[in-house]
Amino acid sequence: MFEGEQGKGVFGYLIASIVAYVLNIIFSTYTTLTITQSTFLSIYIIGNILIYSSDILFAKERFPLPPSHRVTLVPYSDLSTRASWLLHSLYQKYFFRFLITVVIDTMVGLTLLRLILQKLDSLNILTKWKYRNFVVAWGVAALTYLLYLSTLRFQWAYQYQENPLMNILVMAWLSLALLISATGVTMEQKKEGETPKWRGIYG
Repeated sequence: MFEGEQGKGVFGYLIASIVAYVLNIIFSTYTTLTITQSTFLSIYIIGNILIYSSDILFAKERFPLPPSHRVTLVPYSDLSTRASWLLHSLYQKYFFRFLITVVIDTMVGLTLLRLILQKLDSLNILTKWKYRNFVVAWGVAALTYLLYLSTLRFQWAYQYQENPLMNILVMAWLSLALLISATGVTMEQKKEGETPKWRGIYG
């Protein structure tokens, strides 16, 4: 299960998701944030920062190292090289592409979360279980990670070689995710007779 880059990435994801899950409970319990707002902050912001760091430090195997940028196998014990690459990647294409995957996952994940919670409420399923929404939020995040996010990051975001076809597909996916999310928010606000607001995306 933990073989190769994506397999090791799953291990880092599990650790990060536990931290994010605990933070989600704390934010929802001790602040005025709604479940979607606390999920956005804990899972899709803090959780993704932890996952990116874990991917680079403990999962990724080969790195384009300066000055030649030749792709080189870096031992997992060489944390200094990995940490240096991590810091420098924050202003390079790798982190920018990672942020694109975060936006896609956030839009898709929060849309799924809203729809699932609405359906569970309409069917009166586990409405009195106080941890239901947290479990659903974690389940949605885990599902999207396993379905496409892990592959998208290691096979696209962290790659040195350009893949024009993959670039086009990801940009199309990003546009579609933004459109679906914006349409869903607008429809919900029209039902409630509200003027569309940016904050409404997460609550």
